[in-house]
Amino acid sequence: MSDSNVEIVDDRDPRVKYSDGWAPSGGNHEFGGTTHGTFLAGSKATFTFNGSSVEVYGTMGIDHKDPPVSTYSLDGSSLQTFNPPLPNAIQYQQLFFKSPTLDDKQHVLVVTSTISETAFWLDYFRIASNSISSPLSDPVSSVTPTTLSTSSPSVSGMPPTTPTNTPKLSINRTLIAAIAGGVAGGVLLVLLVFFFVFCYRRKRRFQKAAFGSSTHPDGSCEHRVLNSACH
Repeated sequence: MSDSNVEIVDDRDPRVKYSDGWAPSGGNHEFGGTTHGTFLAGSKATFTFNGSSVEVYGTMGIDHKDPPVSTYSLDGSSLQTFNPPLPNAIQYQQLFFKSPTLDDKQHVLVVTSTISETAFWLDYFRIASNSISSPLSDPVSSVTPTTLSTSSPSVSGMPPTTPTNTPKLSINRTLIAAIAGGVAGGVLLVLLVFFFVFCYRRKRRFQKAAFGSSTHPDGSCEHRVLNSACH
């Protein structure tokens, strides 16, 4: 397929309609970091496009006893069944279907998963046309298939999602604000304690100056005003 008038259509494109049984997922090695998967036989993905040829690409895992078998019909005519050998490593961006040359007009491609309990992962479509303009997906001239000897999509049926780096700037600002608020509160509390101690001691000195007090020379007792006696 020539790259001069080629459009890559991601699995999230609104031109792709999914029946029940599909779920979005994705990983680092899928096109655009996304894919759609199903474990349900009979699940369909319908793709309406304008072009003269179409190709379908997907991911093949290794955690199942059967390969992901799928069928392809174009404009109501059944064209092909994809029944690959079971891979010994995860294969990303693999070619599942390639149409013959078509009239350059609108077509409807239906992709159907035919085996239950074996994950079928749909990644993207690649269409060629004599007059592709303003595509909904970014045109990509080259997409390289990838094979990795790593674990397959998880038991839940979804490939590992693309890690997302959590922004640290807002967290640091929040932490700094919290520390500053704690320090300010601590300083205010200490100042209040010193203020009350100062007021209390000042009051005590004032009372002593006003009423007076004396200690017996031998230190045995304190003689206070109001005629209090030592015993």
